Order: sequence, then structure tokens, then C-alpha cells
Amino acid sequence: MQSVVLNFHDDMMEFAEGGKPIDMFSQMLRLALDMINRTMFSNDVSQRHLEIAEHIYALNVFMKKRNFSVLPLPVWMPTKDNRSFKKALNALDEIVMEIVEKRLSSGEFGDDLLGMLLSSKDPETGERMSISQVRAEAVTIFITGHETTATAMTWAYYLLSKSPGSLKEVHASIDDVFSQLEISDMTGMLDELKFLDDILMESIRMRPPIYVTYRRASKDTEICGYKIKKGESVHLSPYIMNKDQRCWTAPETFNPSRFQNGEGSNKFAFFPFGAGPRSCIGSHFTILEARMILAILGRSFQFELVSPDEEMEPEPLVTLKPRDPVMMWVKKRV
Repeated sequence: MQSVVLNFHDDMMEFAEGGKPIDMFSQMLRLALDMINRTMFSNDVSQRHLEIAEHIYALNVFMKKRNFSVLPLPVWMPTKDNRSFKKALNALDEIVMEIVEKRLSSGEFGDDLLGMLLSSKDPETGERMSISQVRAEAVTIFITGHETTATAMTWAYYLLSKSPGSLKEVHASIDDVFSQLEISDMTGMLDELKFLDDILMESIRMRPPIYVTYRRASKDTEICGYKIKKGESVHLSPYIMNKDQRCWTAPETFNPSRFQNGEGSNKFAFFPFGAGPRSCIGSHFTILEARMILAILGRSFQFELVSPDEEMEPEPLVTLKPRDPVMMWVKKRV
């Protein structure tokens, strides 16, 4: 992670010195993809990131249409959308399987996340995962492990730019803790960076990358007078819950300090990574990644919107990404 963020820091320095704006979402997507690539596949797919991005975008478009369709057609039907979906998913499968098979044939699993999946054993049976299970786990982490982070970080920088007071506090805190450290040494003191977690959580509260999730009832039940039958799907929307005035003070206001006052502690009101046995496996990964990005970039740069009065609208695809490019200036802090 440190290596990836430091390389990205150097790239941002070039933009700062060149006086050219960046599309924050595209840059965060590149950073997050590089991060998941290095940590999961040890750079095995670094030359195919544009191809992978296109496939993931195709999956996003398909899921958006399906989520908002009144009568979604079965995936097995040979419609144009279904064919595009299967083509993109199969392409990602092939990329991952190519890496898996290469490692299995060499007998060297590697010390990255994929290597851990390949070498892990069931504590009761001693058996390893099947190849199909490894592929499914790897593809899931790969697809969800970078776009959600990129979306969350883009909204974080957008919301910070709209809140000069919060941005000033972030920079002051970073300077206070790390003023005597070199950039490359900052990640050795990650425990000192926990104050940045509130920035991520507040950004996710206001613009949750996963704005709706689903659960299927395992048995007949009743909630608040509503009867739910076994097998029925229940939609849970963080986007709606995070704006509920019963749970949040001034929910439309960007206020990272609210978490210091106890807001967000109710796991049934605030579930940024889901809850229960199917909560997000990558939550700690994301928090650590965001903390590192905010600290290292915040030490050197300030990101400012090219059009500060413009309100960026979210686009509800699989993730709640910005509808339009988020153009920002990269300015060196003095």
C-alpha cells in the first residue's frame, strides 16, 4: 500500500507543478486499482488495467439497468444486455483464472491475497478451497475492492473541498502529528492517523458507495407490522438511513466530528460495510487504505474544485459514483 500511494504522490506532484487539473474519480480509480492489483495479484494484471476497467464499467451499467427495471429478464435469456454482461464477466473470470492456473502449475502460491486464498485450509477438514471458489472469491474482491474505495475517496475530497473548515482541521492535524517525518515514514505510525477515519465515515454517510443492499429472508418473520415470507428479498438502503433525522443531527451537513459525539454508533442505523455474517470482508482494508491516502496526500497537497460552486450529482450504478467528472486542481501546500 505504501509503495502504491507514494508513487501516486509523485504523479500528483507532476500535476501540481504542471498546473493541470485532474478528474478525481479517474485518478482515484487508477490508484485503487493499482492498490488491489499489487496487494491481491502482486502486479500480475498491471498491463491490463484499462481492459479490466472497461469490463467492470460494463457490469456496472448492466446492474444499474437491472436494479431499476420493473420486470428484469432472467440472465439466461440471450438479450443484448445479458450477452454484454456475460461477456464482461467471462473476461474477468479468464484474467483471474489465468493467474490462478499459472501459480498452481508453478507450485508457488505467492504471499499476496490471492496466495493466501490458494494456500488457506479449512481448520476442520484440512482441505483447501476449490479452484472455482478461489476464482469466485478473487473476482468478487477484485471487482468490489477498488471501485467502492475510489468512489468513497472521490466523494471525500469533493466534500472536503466544500467544507474549508474541515479541510483546515485535517491539514493542521496531519502537520501536528507528522511535521518532523519524511513522507515515506508516515505509514509507520498508522495508529496516529485514526482521526482521519471520521473523514471517510462522514463521506460514506453522505454519499455511500453501496447505497442499497439486499438480504433474503431465511424464514417467515414480521418487522414493524410488515410480514415477510421466507425467500423474499428485503432492500436495505444506507443512502436513506444516513439522512434520517431520527438518527443524525443535521444529516445534510458534512460534519466529521459527529462520530466523536457518539453518532453512528447504532449498527442498525449506520452500516457502511453491511452487518452480520455477510458484512464486507474488505472493510479494514478500505479504512487502512483511505487513512494512508488522506495522510500522505494531505501532507503535500490541497485539492480544490475547478468549479467550486458546482454541485456534483451522484449516479446510482452498482456504486454511487459522481455522474460527471470531478475536476480538481492539485495545489502544493506551503
